[in-house]
Amino acid sequence: MPTGSTRLMPIRPPFSTAPSVEAFAVDATSVQVSIRKRVGPLIVECGPTSEVINEDAGVATIRGLDPEQRHGIVVASKVAEDRLNITTRPDIGPVTSRFATISDLHLGLPGYGVARTTPDTATPSSLFRAAVAAAHEAQAWGAELLVIKGDITDKGRHDHWHAAAALLDEVDIPVAVVPGNHDAFAEADQPPTEAIAELGLASDEVGVHDLVGVRIITAHTHIDAKGRGTLRSSRDHILDAASSVDSPVFLAIHHNLQRSPLPWFIPAGISSIEARPFVGQLADLNSNVFISSGHSHRNRRHHIGPKRSVLYTEVSATSDYPGVWAGYEVSDTTIRQTVRRIARPDVVEWTEQTRRMVGGIWPYWTQGRLDDRCVDLTLR
Repeated sequence: MPTGSTRLMPIRPPFSTAPSVEAFAVDATSVQVSIRKRVGPLIVECGPTSEVINEDAGVATIRGLDPEQRHGIVVASKVAEDRLNITTRPDIGPVTSRFATISDLHLGLPGYGVARTTPDTATPSSLFRAAVAAAHEAQAWGAELLVIKGDITDKGRHDHWHAAAALLDEVDIPVAVVPGNHDAFAEADQPPTEAIAELGLASDEVGVHDLVGVRIITAHTHIDAKGRGTLRSSRDHILDAASSVDSPVFLAIHHNLQRSPLPWFIPAGISSIEARPFVGQLADLNSNVFISSGHSHRNRRHHIGPKRSVLYTEVSATSDYPGVWAGYEVSDTTIRQTVRRIARPDVVEWTEQTRRMVGGIWPYWTQGRLDDRCVDLTLR
């Protein structure tokens, strides 16, 4: 992978306890609190502001806070009172545009776990409801564009793409899509580019979407019937799009950029043999580059490329714990990423079930630290 260290979550025993109450997302004026293993109703208070959750687990957002201030948050339940002290992030100035990303929807997947120990028997499916809720929450937040970063479907079958069409019916803002490896499985009923075109969306290998203050580039990295990814066919088009604009560039791809020629975890991403020179070229052409991928089902932040000048994030899935979407605010000084849990109660109920995957260690792989999820690219 391009130069720059990868920060890993500490390895914990499978049966150790993750925080029951934590700040999952923080921006300049709000804090999203994630709560589990309590007995509802739950009351979340910060100063004069409060929110009630009528469940034993849930997500609450406290808004209207002052930037760069330390705020005390109290979570009261029937069995415990938890306290958090959270410092809000700095104000980035007037926001010129907002966009959002989701990835790894896996529409059509019948359940999670190696032996499908978490079956999805809901109608409509829990995975579909999670994707719809993420899109609705991103729209309500003010996103002007929704980017779906691959693995829209689980096997690329016609009924899976029909579910994708139903999802798009729920979205009222422009949508850009890149395929993932699951969309291009050998069992797929048609190539993903054909399916995306039938949805009425652009299926070009590289797409350009200009918002005020940022150029968003979407690029295909899938290889038909393969799990790993590549930049070979899209690289030159990406570099052309990045070099022809003075504004910062946000590159959305499906596959993660590996830090080594061979993958050290599954699923395999894009080999460092390709990724390292590509990131170097991209940084030479544009001094403000933000890259974000899905695929790995985890939240991580990396500084890569020449002088570690390129910000690269991996963002986890809508389909399993913790169940997220990422919002991006653009100003004259900053591109700000804030990854939030999908807050709809029925979706939280589903994603809390999936946290038990892989013997209960799944949260330690996927969740990341707060500063993996909430990170700024300072523009030069």
